Order: sequence, then C-alpha cells, then structure tokens
Amino acid sequence: MPAFGSDMEAPHEAAADRLQLVVPQEIRAYKQWLVWRYEPGPDKPRKVPYYVNGTRRSGVQGSAADLAGLETFESAVRCLRSGAFDGVGLAVLENSPIKAIDLDNCVTDGRLSAEAEAIVTEADSYSELSPSGSGVRILVFGVLPSKKAMNHYGPGRHVELFGTTGFVTITGNVLGDSGIRPMSHAFQAWITSKVGAESKTAAPAPQLTLVIDEQQRVELRSALNYLDADDYESWIDVGMALKSLGDVGRGLWMEWSQQSPRFDAQQAVEKWLSFDPSGKIGYRSVFYRASARGWVNPASARGKLPGGDPGPAEAGASYVAVRFDDLDDVEPAAPTYCWDGLIPVGAVTLLGAHGGTGKSTIALMLSVCTALGLPLFGVATRPCNVVFFSGEDPAETVRYRLRKVCKTLGVSAASLVGRLHILDATDGNPVLYREDGSGRRGAGVLTQTYLALSEYTATHDVGLLVVDNASDAYDASEIDRAKVRSFMRSLVRLAQATAAGVLLLAHVDKVTARGLSSGSDSYSGSTAWHNSARSRLFLSRDKDGTLLLEHQKHNLGKLAEPIRLVWPEGGMPQVDVPVNGFVQAIAERSDMRSLLRLIAEFTERGEFVTTAVSGRVTAATMFRREPSFARVEADEVLALLRRAERAGQIERVAYRNAERKHKERWQVTAVGREAAGLAPNAPNAPNADIGAISAFSANGAEALAPNAPNAALGGVGDLAHAIRRTHSAHPPTAGGDK
Repeated sequence: MPAFGSDMEAPHEAAADRLQLVVPQEIRAYKQWLVWRYEPGPDKPRKVPYYVNGTRRSGVQGSAADLAGLETFESAVRCLRSGAFDGVGLAVLENSPIKAIDLDNCVTDGRLSAEAEAIVTEADSYSELSPSGSGVRILVFGVLPSKKAMNHYGPGRHVELFGTTGFVTITGNVLGDSGIRPMSHAFQAWITSKVGAESKTAAPAPQLTLVIDEQQRVELRSALNYLDADDYESWIDVGMALKSLGDVGRGLWMEWSQQSPRFDAQQAVEKWLSFDPSGKIGYRSVFYRASARGWVNPASARGKLPGGDPGPAEAGASYVAVRFDDLDDVEPAAPTYCWDGLIPVGAVTLLGAHGGTGKSTIALMLSVCTALGLPLFGVATRPCNVVFFSGEDPAETVRYRLRKVCKTLGVSAASLVGRLHILDATDGNPVLYREDGSGRRGAGVLTQTYLALSEYTATHDVGLLVVDNASDAYDASEIDRAKVRSFMRSLVRLAQATAAGVLLLAHVDKVTARGLSSGSDSYSGSTAWHNSARSRLFLSRDKDGTLLLEHQKHNLGKLAEPIRLVWPEGGMPQVDVPVNGFVQAIAERSDMRSLLRLIAEFTERGEFVTTAVSGRVTAATMFRREPSFARVEADEVLALLRRAERAGQIERVAYRNAERKHKERWQVTAVGREAAGLAPNAPNAPNADIGAISAFSANGAEALAPNAPNAALGGVGDLAHAIRRTHSAHPPTAGGDK
C-alpha cells in the first residue's frame, strides 16, 4: 500500500518535501519523532512504529529507553527519504504539550462530515488528512487523556484522543493553515466530554524543554553534583524544577536526593507527587544554582577533563584541560545567534553609542522581534523569551516606546505576553556589580539585583537578555580593568546558564560619537569593555542625520555588513531605502533631470516643494499630478530626492510662510540646474546686514533664497530677515528619542 495515498511517483521524496514545507516549526524541535511502515494485520495492514535507528518501538512508552530512541523531525524526515519506511509519525507523551485528536472515516468524496467539520473548526489548530485520506488528524497544545469513543458518529466513525501514549501518523496533507495552537478551555472540556473522559485543566503555553536529550541529562547530573541534597529548601526547589521533565526528572531527583544521609524514599515519592508539573520553575534553574556555586557546564567552550565531568575545583585552581582528541570524528557545534551573525548565544555583545542616538529604541525593537521570531532590519532572529532590563529609563518611557515599536512593526502587544519581560529597575537599585569598599583594584561584588536577575532569567527560560545600560548596571571604576572584566564575566555566566545572548548597551564619549576618533574606540573606560565582549556593535549618527549600525568586532565569525538606517519623523528606525534597480533605471532615463526641472518649475511658480517625507503634502503628492511622475511611487520619489541631495543637485532652504511659521523646501542648486539643462540663476549682491535677498512668493510666503527674483514672482518685495539652511544629505531624524 503506498504511503500518503496520492503521491504515486517517488512517494517518499514527495512526502518528505511536503512535510518540510508544512509541519509547524514550533513542534519540529521536540524529540518525539519516529517513522512507521505498513505490515500485515488480521483485517488490514497495520501502521507499525519504528525508531529512526531501524529498531521497532517497544517497551514502556515515555521511559528513558523510549525517549532515547525518539528523534527530531529532521532526523525522521531524512529516514523517510531512505525509502525503507512508509511515513513519519509523532509519539504522544504525557509530559509533552503536543496532543492529538483522531477522527476516523469522516471524509467522503473529499468532503468532511458535519461532525468532523465542527471539531476541526472549534479546534482551530493544525489539521490534516490521514494516510488513507478518509480520516482527519488534529494537533493541539494542551492536556488530554488517552481515550477512544468507538462508533461515536456512526459505524466505523471513531473519535480518539491521544494525550499520554501512542503515536499518530503525520502526512502533511493539511486542511487550511498549518499553525498549531493551544486548546481553549471550552474546547478542551467539550472534546473530552465527547469521548466520555474527565476534563483536565488545559496546559499553559508550550515549553520546548519538557523533553530533553541524553546530553542535557548528563549536564543536569553534573550540575546537581554541586548542589546540597541535604538542604531541605534546595531539595524542594530542585524537585519542583525537575518535575516538568516527568520520569526523567524524577529519576534525576531521586538519584541526587540519595546523596543526603537523611534520604527517605517514601517521603521523596510523596513530595514528588505533590509538585506541580506546570509550575513556573523550569529545569534550567538547576544550571543557575549550580553556576552560582562554581559549576562549569562540561559542554561549554571551557571543555571538560578527559576523565569525565569535572568535580569541584581545588582551592586556587584557575583552569581546566580542554579535550580535543575526538575532533577527527566529532564536529563541535557551530555558534548560534539571537540576531543572526550579530549577537551570539552564550556570550556578551556590546552596543555602544552616544546618548540620544537611539540604541535603547533599537534594542527594544530587537527585543520585540526576537520574542516573536521576526527579522529586524532584514536580519533574522532566533525566537525565544526576552528580558529587557531597564536601569536608565522608567516604565512609562519604555511603555511609550514599546507602543510605537508595536505599531511600526504591525504586531499586537498582547502577543508579547509571556515572551517579552520588561523589568524596571530605575526606582530600586539597578546596579548589578559594585565596588566592595576595600579600595583594592579588581575587588568588586555582585549585588542582590544581579542574583534576582539571574534567578528571573533562569526560571523564565530567557534566550536574550538586554541590559540598558552599563553606566547604571556597573557601579565601579570604568578604567579598572580587573573590575570591568569581572563584571563582563558575570554577564557571561548569565548567558551560559540559560544558553542566552546578552546585549549590553553602553555610552561612548562625544569625540567617538562624532566620528572624530577611530572606530576601535567606540567604548569608554578600560579596554576590557572591548576585549571581554565577543561581539561589538557601534551606532552613530552621520552629519546628514542617517544612522549607521556597524559590526566592529566578532570573535566567532566574520563581521557583518554595516546597516544604514533612517528615522522618519514620528516613526521608528528603518533600513535606508537604497536606490534600487527600478529607481536607477528611472534616473538613467533622465527622470532625475525631470525631477530637477519640476522642483525649479514649482519654485518659479511660487509652489515650494516641501522636504517633508510624511503627512498630507509631500513631494510625492505634489508631483503625482505631473505627467512625468504620475506613475512613480512615493518611496521612489524619496529615493530620487536623496540621490539628488547627495549629489549636491538640490538643497534644503528654510523660509516662513504667510502665517510666519517656519517651513523648509527643496531648491535646485547651481550644480542641479546644470544637470537639468537649466539656465543658471544670476546671483544677487548679498546684503551686508541680512546676508541674503528674500523674495515674497505669489502665495505670500517669504522665500529665503539667494537667487535673483524671477519675473513670475512679481519682482522684489521688501527685504525681510532671512535664514538659509543647507543640509548635506537627509531628512531630520526624531531627535531625542532613543
């Protein structure tokens, strides 16, 4: 019998390709995947599950042996491509949030039965056709029992819930969109009642850490060796942290608990049963607690001793031996990033800029994008939980910026709940590291705020921590290399404890910010700020108002290309629109010449072309009624204006309109008039007191231009005080906002 029914030509490749396209990303990382094949059964062929290694699945489902055989989605798809199996399946485990609903014989002639359509609609989650094409499979996040209602809607029309055991085939023949969503409380209660099962409380948002691999178990055992099982409070906290791992967590906790001479097996069992598996304490908090007591992850860059896990270091020990004898056969994991190529995981990235340049706003934009897995400035992010630790700006300021960021990105603030955590430390004590009071060089201590932040990041499974900023978090001498290095290492420990990236914002001096110092000096104080960061970004504002985000250091790979940004009035920083191929073609077809002629013509008519880039009246709206520019989009007009300004063909001129309000317009320069084939203006003799001759335009505005009056303007009126302002490149940015 062919797998997945309809793909008769190269069915395994076609099925694998389809699965790669449609299976939701959020469930691919779970190690719950296997393969299956058709085998003879009493009445019809049976779908028999196999581990990816080719062994038939057997034994206790969810046991350590079973979990060791299950693999990731990618591994299962690769196995399917080999042609040895008929399909891919997903093992349902009690401690995993992924559950399944199976509807048999509910599709006839390609149409769902009314009952099945109601269930699919109410579930509002990933739904697909079964391998035979006559049934439907629904995947949801939540809690369900394992229960089957035979002939629920008629002969052969069964409804089965997979909540604790079993496996379901995954075909990729989706119905509607392919997103997987948590069950609503109402649906969870309704669907369980359909099969006569008792309703359970629906699970909260899914956690990718409920199923761990063997390497993570090794790391947990290593970390537990640094914790005191004889301390009751620690014993309880560790048990609560490991509860979410189910049988694996129970085994680790029991094994560690026996280190205490007071261990009581019966008491331990009772305590374990009392722990809430959906509590807020995650298993990663074990790593945090062990790190605070000197534990170093054996899988970290500092390596491990050839003999196995390192024990507690001897007094005075300051290094560990790095193993490399296995490198002929083992490929070490490549660096991973929170922001692709820019902010590495497990390390500190420094973002330096002068005050008011916009680093806080850009860091907040990055936080939102990372929380939702959206790219920022065209650069991909790794979706994860984010903490934005604000030691400089109070809550209301951050809230104000966050609303603007959400509106600019087109996202709902509600979608960030549980993913983005904003911590306001301005009313308390934002200091993470301070002098110890001894006056000795290099002597500093971590504060209670640091310890609280460490606990928060561990229990919320944080993947990106933003610290705004260094001047508030670090209360010691900036030129004391040892203290700076110690502070930076404390941030590295935060990063490594939860496999997160840390972005530390820092001020630079005005000389560096103005571009009068070398780029390597984009930090203040000791060089240890630069040396301790694995990656370093520098944000500066050009004289033309554009922002430049440069990647100035990267120990783990090549430097990324600079990102040029603009900050439109009332908006948020965005990538500067380059002159694309279409706009370039327009310019080459002499539309740049048309642009210059239009600006000059408008000026001669007294209809000044505004420099505004947003609002009811812009250059694009003024030119829209002109035949030569009727088909040119607004962003293309803006790109042409930028190109002309950078070439010195147009300039900005300030003036006051009839209501005496200050305005700004474009004016074609002598260079521009020559490029457009226009006759040069005859220069006026400057007035010694005023510095420029002004003319009243036909609409009553004072034009602050140095050129001779045009006859169309009705001659020279009274002299008026004039100010002529010329910029070299770009519209003004939103000054002062960060």
